Amino acid sequence: METKKRKIQFLFTFLLMLFMASGSFAKNISAVTEPDYSGAWDFYFYDAAGKVVAAKTLAVSEDGSISVKGNVYIDNVVYLTKISAVVAPDGKVKEGELVYLKKLENVGTITGSFTETEGKGEWKNYLGKSGTWKATRSDKKVKDLE
Repeated sequence: METKKRKIQFLFTFLLMLFMASGSFAKNISAVTEPDYSGAWDFYFYDAAGKVVAAKTLAVSEDGSISVKGNVYIDNVVYLTKISAVVAPDGKVKEGELVYLKKLENVGTITGSFTETEGKGEWKNYLGKSGTWKATRSDKKVKDLE
């Protein structure tokens, strides 16, 4: 009888500890938040030699989408280009594309990733040109993000 009583007491204690731990665990899970990439960013495209070929302040919307028109200078030619992409919750750039607006055709891709304060990656176009891009947050100070 004493052994059975100890087993029941042990089982009760174990279940109580499990219940308390799961409540604490659930609170910790709800406290985790995804980074906020929305806002204004200063965006720079560089050619393979490191020369700036485009500079634009763009907005990342709350759903992570980017869509802006800007001039891209390649080999002394100005291309009015639509830059669009989606910043996923993990910071990866998805669906990045460059569209030449004069002909309304997709002329390139954008890849890379963002943190809450900066972004960087690569771009390629179908004219055989490529380079890198960098972005820095221009609407929020670093101390606001801490």
